[in-house]
Amino acid sequence: EAKKNRYQGLDQNDIQEISSCVINEEITYKQFEENFEINGKLLEKGEKLGDGYFGDVNEGKLKMESEGGISLDVAVKTAKDKYEKKELLLQEILVMCAIAKQKHPNVLAIIGAVTVDPAAVSIVMEIAHSDLYRYLKHHERFTNRLFPVDKNDATSGDEIQKSNTYSKVDYVANNDLSILDTFDLVLLAYQIANGMKHLASIPCVHRDLKLRNVLITKNKTIRIGDFGLARKQKDKNYYTETKGIMPIHAAPETKSNNKFTEKSDVWSFGLCLYDLFTLGFKKLSELSKSAEEYSTEHKRLTEPQSCRSELFEFIELCWNKDPVHRPNFITAVYILKCELGRFSDNAFREIEAKLELELEEQKKLEDWVPKKKKPL
Repeated sequence: EAKKNRYQGLDQNDIQEISSCVINEEITYKQFEENFEINGKLLEKGEKLGDGYFGDVNEGKLKMESEGGISLDVAVKTAKDKYEKKELLLQEILVMCAIAKQKHPNVLAIIGAVTVDPAAVSIVMEIAHSDLYRYLKHHERFTNRLFPVDKNDATSGDEIQKSNTYSKVDYVANNDLSILDTFDLVLLAYQIANGMKHLASIPCVHRDLKLRNVLITKNKTIRIGDFGLARKQKDKNYYTETKGIMPIHAAPETKSNNKFTEKSDVWSFGLCLYDLFTLGFKKLSELSKSAEEYSTEHKRLTEPQSCRSELFEFIELCWNKDPVHRPNFITAVYILKCELGRFSDNAFREIEAKLELELEEQKKLEDWVPKKKKPL
């Protein structure tokens, strides 16, 4: 019955076509699911954290309806106006609700939304420590574990050059945000790839992947967020079109034909990796231009001192002019998993155990929105 109402007015061929397409295509036809509706009276907004094209983000507290006095720290994104921005934010809500059915520790979880009050349409989400770009830019100390461990390996009088091997130490799980080294960068890269692999499997094209849209929690787990540029998909070939809004870091083919695919997300992922391993040194507009010059003229960017040469070559693969020859996110996860193994044999097992615990915590967020009882 629910599916019938959802596709009311469409013939059987339309329904079959829509059902087989990716999440972003379905949002035009989708109804907001009441199980995600939050009573606005239970939500209290606090200090402003930032703003985006569609809405402002504030700290907030969500009270549990059935338990007096208990509250949860959340992030609240509220539409900037009652018209265009509100509609765009509603689209983002629909995408996040659809993604929430298959939770993942490296994808930002929606807790619920306020949609019944037209003056305060909001998404209520997990709260994080910072976005990854801001975290890297403001970090004071970084340890590069690619420098030769044995100083005798360096030629006397020459500048110390980076090696292509990491200093091998026993990996110890470290959630301290004040500590940042090469291992952390690889771990953050792995988590971004892991989250994007999950989105691609749904499938969902992000379209605006950049470090500012990747959040980092207090225990160094990342969450891919900001699904505000979701748009209707046109066919089963897994792309989406846009008019008017074009990210400066979009892939070259996207800028020419307005089509977004998993492989255009991979282009942006390559920019994220370079941005990550240079600690946000280059402006995104400049980095995007340099990547395009490499793609067309093979003018290589400077290899980051904290990135192994083989890993840098993988980054360059993400900028292949032909999207077909770019890696997918399954390959990206495998490459970065192997990279983590270069630090310690136990590193990957430790990380996977940590992400499993994160996923269990995410699932508990469902308890904060009372489930609507189905009519008998």
